[in-house]
Amino acid sequence: MVPDLDNRFGPQLVGHFDFTLLFGQIFFEIVPATLMILATPFYAKEITGKASQQIKASVLLWAKMAVGASLLSVSIAKTVLWQVTSELQSSRSTAASVLSLIAAICALVVLYGAHLYNKRLSGFISLFFTLTMLLDLSLVRTYFLRYDMGLGVMRSIGVLQIVALLLKLFLVVLEEVAKTPLDSEAACDSIAPSDSRVGFWNRVIFFWVNSLLAHGFSHELDVGTLPQLDEQFDSRMLFDKFSKHWAQYSSPKGTAGGLVGATVLIYGGLAVSQSIYARNEYQIKVSIRGILTVALYDKMQRIRADDAQSAAAVTLMTTDVLGVEQIVALLHETWVITLELALGVYILYQFIGAACFLVFIPSLVAAIATFYTAKAMTKYRGEWNEKISSRIQATSALLKQLKDIKAMGLSHSLSEYLQQKRTDEIKTSLKERRTRIVMFALGAFNYAMTPVIVLGGARFWTRSTPQMSAAEIFSAYSVILIVSTPLDLFFERIILWASSYACITRIQEYLVLPEQEDSRQCMELSGYKHALDEKKAEHDASLAVDMENVTVQSGDGREVLKGVSIGIPASSLVMVHGTVGSGKSVFLQTILGDTKPASGRVSISSRNISFAAQKPWLRNQTIRQNIIGPNEFDDGHYRAVIHGCALDIDIAQLPSGDETMTGTDGCNLSGGQKQRLGLARSLFAPASIAVLDDVLSALDTQTASIVFGRLFGPDGLARRRGITVIMATNREDLLYAADIVLKMNGDGTIAQQRATDFPTPSETTPFASTQAPTCHKTEAIDDKKKTSIVKSKTVASDPTNDKMRRNGDKSLYVYFVRAVGPYALFIWLATCIIASVVEQMPQIFIKIWYSVAPGNDLYFVGFAMMALANIVCTSLSGIFFFVKIVPNISNELHFRLLLATVGSTLAWITQTDDGITLNRYSQDISIVSQRLPIVLMQLCFIFWSTVTSICIFAAAAKYTAPIMLLLLAVLYGLQYFYLRTSRQLRLLELETSAPLLTLFQETSSGARHIRAFRWQKQFMADCCRLVDRMQKPYYYLFSVQRWLALVLDVSTCLVATILISVSTALPSSTTGTSVGLALITLLSFSSLTNHLVTVWVMLETCLGGLARIRTFCDTTPQETDDANAPTVPDNWPSSGKIEIDAVSASYEYEDGTLHQALDNASVVIEHGEKAGIVGRTGSCFSGKSSLFLALLHMIECSGTVRIDGRDISTVPRELLRSRITTLTQDGVEVSESIRFNMFPFAESKPDDESILGMLDLVDLGQCVRSQGGLDADMASLKLTPGQKQLFFVARGILHHTTLKTKLVMMDEATSSMDYGVDKKIQELIDGHLNDCTVFLIAHRLHSLDNADVVVKLEAGKVIEVTRRGGKYGTAAGPER
Repeated sequence: MVPDLDNRFGPQLVGHFDFTLLFGQIFFEIVPATLMILATPFYAKEITGKASQQIKASVLLWAKMAVGASLLSVSIAKTVLWQVTSELQSSRSTAASVLSLIAAICALVVLYGAHLYNKRLSGFISLFFTLTMLLDLSLVRTYFLRYDMGLGVMRSIGVLQIVALLLKLFLVVLEEVAKTPLDSEAACDSIAPSDSRVGFWNRVIFFWVNSLLAHGFSHELDVGTLPQLDEQFDSRMLFDKFSKHWAQYSSPKGTAGGLVGATVLIYGGLAVSQSIYARNEYQIKVSIRGILTVALYDKMQRIRADDAQSAAAVTLMTTDVLGVEQIVALLHETWVITLELALGVYILYQFIGAACFLVFIPSLVAAIATFYTAKAMTKYRGEWNEKISSRIQATSALLKQLKDIKAMGLSHSLSEYLQQKRTDEIKTSLKERRTRIVMFALGAFNYAMTPVIVLGGARFWTRSTPQMSAAEIFSAYSVILIVSTPLDLFFERIILWASSYACITRIQEYLVLPEQEDSRQCMELSGYKHALDEKKAEHDASLAVDMENVTVQSGDGREVLKGVSIGIPASSLVMVHGTVGSGKSVFLQTILGDTKPASGRVSISSRNISFAAQKPWLRNQTIRQNIIGPNEFDDGHYRAVIHGCALDIDIAQLPSGDETMTGTDGCNLSGGQKQRLGLARSLFAPASIAVLDDVLSALDTQTASIVFGRLFGPDGLARRRGITVIMATNREDLLYAADIVLKMNGDGTIAQQRATDFPTPSETTPFASTQAPTCHKTEAIDDKKKTSIVKSKTVASDPTNDKMRRNGDKSLYVYFVRAVGPYALFIWLATCIIASVVEQMPQIFIKIWYSVAPGNDLYFVGFAMMALANIVCTSLSGIFFFVKIVPNISNELHFRLLLATVGSTLAWITQTDDGITLNRYSQDISIVSQRLPIVLMQLCFIFWSTVTSICIFAAAAKYTAPIMLLLLAVLYGLQYFYLRTSRQLRLLELETSAPLLTLFQETSSGARHIRAFRWQKQFMADCCRLVDRMQKPYYYLFSVQRWLALVLDVSTCLVATILISVSTALPSSTTGTSVGLALITLLSFSSLTNHLVTVWVMLETCLGGLARIRTFCDTTPQETDDANAPTVPDNWPSSGKIEIDAVSASYEYEDGTLHQALDNASVVIEHGEKAGIVGRTGSCFSGKSSLFLALLHMIECSGTVRIDGRDISTVPRELLRSRITTLTQDGVEVSESIRFNMFPFAESKPDDESILGMLDLVDLGQCVRSQGGLDADMASLKLTPGQKQLFFVARGILHHTTLKTKLVMMDEATSSMDYGVDKKIQELIDGHLNDCTVFLIAHRLHSLDNADVVVKLEAGKVIEVTRRGGKYGTAAGPER
């Protein structure tokens, strides 16, 4: 019969260090068996249901089943032994043995179903058998202990239990072996297995990460070689799920051994449990990142085009999404902190009684202060994010216009403008940083003063007699720290909550913006169904576009279109003309569905519409990719479109042909080439309607005639394909060929005219045939193209040395110190060290107190003063760091970036993708100014706190000091091994985000085109692909970080085990107070060492952002001036005379061959002359733009260019350009006030009256006044391309009159204006610029009517110079 003691619940067997049999059988056998039985139906359902088999039935399955069958046999044998032995029989033993037998049978079902019907290895099986193995160990000990007590049969049962334990171990091992899926994707990854393909314990202890770390330690990592992420992280799938929810919203020896064992179990269990939690946490973070990034992109495609062109989505994607990720940890840690706090107070009550409740006094004070501080922090963080968004938006806009900015001499003034934005951003950030300092002080107050108040209450109130012993005081202190730690975390989480709330609020505000509404009716789908009668149906079927009484209003209520009723027949050519600002673009946007009518109805025959804007939208891809887009390639059709747009000879001149990169915003192409490329895309698309907005404005007369004839002539491509073409144009010489001519009257009405009312080409200009002339010299190339293609780097990654990617660069620390200032940094480091040491002083002081005079109450005053010193030192260090150090480094690095950017060469500008450069200003600057300072501050505090802790451990027991030194060496080696891979993963994460950033920018600027072509799905697929690619290094960076945390937690477990083992085994080697102090310090040592290496690694990865900034500043080619050149007089140039003497310039193509842009060009333009620069027609490139750039010293050339007799190579470039009034074709526009845009130059500003007077000259004054005057934002004017050119002309004349410049250079500055407005502007120019030299590039003949001299270029040579009186009126040149 079982002894009476074992029939008791226990749990401890009286007089023994063991559990009772009753307790063991209930909790170690019955409960686990019940869990297995309850889980079986879920797996049986997969076997008997319709679930498809995922895994091959291999040897692995049969091995598992064989082990499971063996386990069943052991269970049967145990059941028999329990039942045949009369002295062991009882109801509980019967229940335990029978349930264990049933559970063994169920285990076979679970093993079979989990293996065949799930691709993943079963976490349930691994966890269940691992936990039951631990329970079996206890049962084995119990059975053999009973055998020693005289129960002989217990030996046999114990042996069977050992066999069962080994079988379970074998099952756990087998469950870690990868399975072979039925699909073809079962191939193993070359570097490391995906964590979705490894077993439960492999995932938990991150053992699979070792192969990734080993490869990264010795090799270069690449995104393509990283393991594939699991399907659960597919961004498209995550977004689809998100969309559904968003739509709804919107004995002494025994005791000592047990203490050591408990230490291992507690700290080891913490390491494993935290590992499991952390893995789930970062998986959710990765999912949130994917969801929000794709959601922002999707929203950007849906909102109005004007909203889409803001940089809000880019800022939200790069900054705010990271803030939202923090919420994952906050959601779970909040309730955990509450539970920890309740348990801690209960335990503390056992030591000091009612004084335990005093722990809430400092917490309450800190909570009240934190509430108001966090409220302010949320507000200030929102303001800071707005400033960041404004700066990035301005930077993005200026990077796109950098070439024009340099040409106009705006480099200095606009770099100051951006730097001022950065300064304003930093000033705003100081508000948030001050609240952060207050939060730090409140955290220090709570951490330091809580022990003082609670222990003071215990010593002078609840435990005044008898006084607490050293053991009690240290135990109470430990519990106080356990209680105060959750409170500290609570206050830290409030900081994060405030910051994350501001981020998620901004994202939500963006996601609920009103979306673009398409009010058009498609006759293709509903025209016949809703027709009133048969004739009406036939009428609708013959129309491509039908407008009935359509009225469209502008933002100020003005009727841009008023009661328009027009029917456009299918397969017709409709041409729309009118003065600048008459509503042509609005008319086209209404047809596209981008503008919603206030009243009336717009019907279209098909939604397959193509679109080409006057300012083409080009992606940074090849010429072919830009033309084809997401459409399927049709070689015959492609060649026909290329020929029709006269691009065939252009492409033939390029070494890479149509595989040539266009560059950011088409910067590698000329204005005319860009327009023709956009036109080609619209005609290649399978659309029945083509909407074209003045797509011939940048083409010279003959090229325009060729393109027009090939595409829209009687036998043109559009006619042959039956495309309905609706074209807005300012070229009245082409209206004769239209089927319908619509004139915008300017008052909102539209008049229909007859094409026969307009003269044919023979009556006006001698039109060329549709045959393009061939080049006389094959080396003649497009000068703009040559300017840009010098071995394209538009898609190249940052030039980082391979070895440096793995090993890091210690010189970065020197670079950082110099940027901060060594003296300021030394002062801060000194305060930081003092604060770190003082933080540990209260515990050290208690040890001294209770070692010297535990009964002396005066020591309590010293204890309190140490706590107060902790608060003061922490606060002072934070104030100095955030108010002095951080603003200095933030301003300095941004300024260095700006200097490198605005001083860069033209070749670099045209070769470098804006997304890469913008990444420096957004992500890298954000890392350096936001994350790096926090990490650096944490590292310094944690490092010295860790050193202090190790010293305390070493002092606690004599023999622990060498072990602590060994631990330090292990930690150093650990980070050395780890850093090589983590650096590379961080770099890959940043580099893979650049293409996504570029896609966001391109989509923002091309939203109207994407919607018109109905390419949203294809672009969304591109976004998801780039997000998935970006997620890989991001995910694996988290994985290696958690591997590091796990190893450090195990190290802490080792330290605790060593300390307890030495203290219990060699009590003479230490004292009670020393051990107490060490145990108190041990409470935070795990997190200290974890944070030390983690923050160290974070610092290294953050330095990656600093490295990229330094590399950018060091490697970006700069324009250099002659430092020894003589001083330039203040009145230079005084006449504006230009002498070009034997100037030659050549550029290098991608294949390394040189091509001539200017070939020994010579010409003299006298003071006061208006010189027209024209070039040869067709695709032979003349060199007009190269000559233009040579005059501005933006390209290097041989020969001499003199202005007023002075060689311009001796004049500083920026000074040269500031002394010239330059009007480029695209102009420069800044998201600031109208006043700023009218005069963005650094020189003394004109008064408002002068600005408004100049705007009145170009008929824009009333428009400005209606929007609120000069303080209104430039974007509020919503100017058309023609009106923008009027604005830029007004700015040029204002610049000339204000600064009295003598040289004015214009590069097709009136190409978007109609004939009448252009003629008026030419008269205005002649009247206001009659006292200076005018250098004018134009392809319109009437623009040269008043020219004094016309210079004709061909293949870079000056072939003709005609003075007034010669026949230069027909000397029209081609585009550049």
